[in-house]
Amino acid sequence: TGGIGCTAFGRVWTVQSDMQTIQYSALLDETAWATTAGADSGVVDMHTVWSAGTDQVTAIFAFNSSLIICGTRHIVCYTDGRGSLLGIDPTQMYVYDILVGTGCLSQFSVQAIAQTDVLFCSTVGLQSLQRLTTNDNNPLLSPAKYNRTQLLDQVANEVPINISGTYDALQGFYLLALPVSGVTWCFDLRRPFQDPDGDVCYRTTYWAMSASSLASAFTDANDPTKTFAVTTYIARTPGQIAYYAGFVDEASGAFPGTPYSYNWQSPWLVIAGTAMQPATTRIKLLKRAEAIIVTSNTQTVNVAFSSDFGINTGTAQQVLGGTGIQSQYGLGQYGVAQYCGGITSQRILCDLRGRGQFYQFSVNTVVNGTFAVAELHLAFKLGRII
Repeated sequence: TGGIGCTAFGRVWTVQSDMQTIQYSALLDETAWATTAGADSGVVDMHTVWSAGTDQVTAIFAFNSSLIICGTRHIVCYTDGRGSLLGIDPTQMYVYDILVGTGCLSQFSVQAIAQTDVLFCSTVGLQSLQRLTTNDNNPLLSPAKYNRTQLLDQVANEVPINISGTYDALQGFYLLALPVSGVTWCFDLRRPFQDPDGDVCYRTTYWAMSASSLASAFTDANDPTKTFAVTTYIARTPGQIAYYAGFVDEASGAFPGTPYSYNWQSPWLVIAGTAMQPATTRIKLLKRAEAIIVTSNTQTVNVAFSSDFGINTGTAQQVLGGTGIQSQYGLGQYGVAQYCGGITSQRILCDLRGRGQFYQFSVNTVVNGTFAVAELHLAFKLGRII
């Protein structure tokens, strides 16, 4: 066979070596593959289905009541329109939609996100099947919108069939492993956000591994030796398999928490003026920054700014102690702090001196516990007229 296939609707579906002919087994009998008249098994010829030039089958999977067949530049959706308890009837199924201009690079990157979506790697980056079907087949609306260029640069160096992905329902992330680049991309599906363009994106990070290692991942949801339902395995070192556990922001059970780098950066800001003194005609003089930070540990926080599209114009550093305001409104009710618990909020002042028309700010630290920037206030003075 062509090495591509799946099990769905009580049958085994696979592509033949020509990468065009899909063969399916008999219902509930994976050993019956006869294509003679009257047999319950058969074939689907994709030669005449591709609508934008020829293509090759790269992935086959089920999505709700549909059978999805992907090429590198096509996504073909089949249904039989009957809603039978036996699933799709191959003799009655027909094409109800074809998405052109995007497809799937690797069968092993396809992962169902419960019954709501399917994620996979395509020639234009990470793709969401639900988003493609609801946004009129616009492949540029990718969940990895802000990492698309870097991701595609790495995908271009990969052997497509070796790209793999997995979905961890316990941690709520999708992993996309690129072995040649030595990188595994992690997409946090728990906290999608809507950007200023109105597009919904996922918070994204990547794990750098040795370029010679095999960065592949898969999830076992039926491991009886684990007390939790899902285990994600990663082949980071050749010949060895590790499983993902313990990498959490806060301490939990036997895991003390893993320190990580926190980096926040604002977009370039235009500072508003007043009706009598329009900001567009005056230099803005930065005087001070004030922040309210929630933390549970002693740590060093760096506040930096740049002006007029420069780089690292000025920085200030503050060391936060492990204690701070531990009660509501800074007062203890009945002599006891209300809602007190090891997390404290602290107010810091940073003297910053700068001038310019446009400003960009950043906050970075190493977090081992709880950390959040609740508020950031900036003090400016309008300077001379330009």
